[in-house]
Amino acid sequence: MKHYLLLVFFLPLFIQAQVNEGLTAEERAYLFHVVRKSPILENNIGRYFDYKGPDIRFANKEINYDSVEIVIMNQPDLLHAAGQAR
Repeated sequence: MKHYLLLVFFLPLFIQAQVNEGLTAEERAYLFHVVRKSPILENNIGRYFDYKGPDIRFANKEINYDSVEIVIMNQPDLLHAAGQAR
């Protein structure tokens, strides 16, 4: 719960800039994971994350966010913030 509370206060600073400067690949991956797993955050700011990597799913067709997070950490160029120059 602490992570969500911190995210609510600090996320607007990241989104307003719309670039990932200053964030490590691990931080970007964690932020993506938290936003995609939270229905409220996904509905409000999920559109600001542009993931262009492989679609990794469990057998029940749900997205495996832990594996996607690892992919993003290893290949950070697969995740772009909306409006970021590529």
